[in-house]
Amino acid sequence: MGGLSRVILRHRSKRACVSVYPSMEQQGILWFWSDLSQGPVNIEAAANPPPVFSELSDPDFGYDISLRDLEYSYETLIENLMDPAHVNFAHHKIQGNRKSAEPLNFTITTKIAPSGFKGEDEKSVETFIPPVSFLLQFTLGGNNKQHIPGTNMETREEKNSEKKATKPKKVSLLFLCIPVSPGKSRLIWSFPRNFATFLFKITPPWVLHMTNNLVLDSDMYLLHLLERRLQVEGPENWFKRAYIPTTADAYVAGFRRWLNDFAGGCPDWSGRFEDNLPPSPPKRIILDRFNQHVVKCKSCSNALKNFKALEVGLQILAIALVGVVAASAVVPFRPVAALSIPLVIGAVVSTILSKWLAHFTYKTFYFHDYNHAVVK
Repeated sequence: MGGLSRVILRHRSKRACVSVYPSMEQQGILWFWSDLSQGPVNIEAAANPPPVFSELSDPDFGYDISLRDLEYSYETLIENLMDPAHVNFAHHKIQGNRKSAEPLNFTITTKIAPSGFKGEDEKSVETFIPPVSFLLQFTLGGNNKQHIPGTNMETREEKNSEKKATKPKKVSLLFLCIPVSPGKSRLIWSFPRNFATFLFKITPPWVLHMTNNLVLDSDMYLLHLLERRLQVEGPENWFKRAYIPTTADAYVAGFRRWLNDFAGGCPDWSGRFEDNLPPSPPKRIILDRFNQHVVKCKSCSNALKNFKALEVGLQILAIALVGVVAASAVVPFRPVAALSIPLVIGAVVSTILSKWLAHFTYKTFYFHDYNHAVVK
């Protein structure tokens, strides 16, 4: 009994137990509430379930879900996503072009409340659902029926157009912005759409992630340095420091208003971290695609493993071909001697492909630099 008592006491020790957080899985995403003041059964969590995104439950939509850890803060992440005006500059030649920049007219259409706000422009409707969800919904084309005012009659043209009516093409940009620590955040994203959904079935997810990560890389270093510049300038009120004269800044200003009025101006770290940003690591670490994404992504990690195996296979093939040619020179064997030139060419091609593949895997799965100064 004495031994059993000691085992029970060990299991009651805080050092031998893990914290149990209120959590749930919904639409392929794991949600949890970090407040343990009410114990593992959190009344607030039960009363405020995570948002349901209709696109992720609609069988007409196809989508992929992915994530990446980022070397800048939650506030900077949401501001960046709410400011599409930066795309043509920060993602030049990847997702936009500096020469294509134009004024953007964004309007907040609801009151800014603890529950967030909505906005719209000519092309989309935006919804911020605190504290982490930001959704942009686009409708591309489609025909709407036009009735004669004051009647229930339809014109002949209307009946004909109804037969030709096409379902509007819809695409959404869903972002979940998660604070991790000062200067660090995690982004979960999905871009569901109701057209060309077959592409999600035939395209490996790592191919989609390659493009997504290229976009994130192209402004990560800028945003990382921007945060440190703002920290040096001091913690003055954001609205006094920022100059936001255009309607393109409406959502950013709305988010900052919500953050100041309802969330204390910044994430509550509950004393776990210092308020200051950590020292800036080398650029290679800031853009560390492998640890920020690949090791957390089944598709990308499997693709990397396969590419590495192929790279080694090409190297072995090159060595084997050279070995066969060398052996035929020592011990003449007419059929092999006749193929010596093709075998040597094959060895050279295998070596070149192996080198190219090594370069491709490094840029795709480890580190892809982006220098704004040299991208013309």
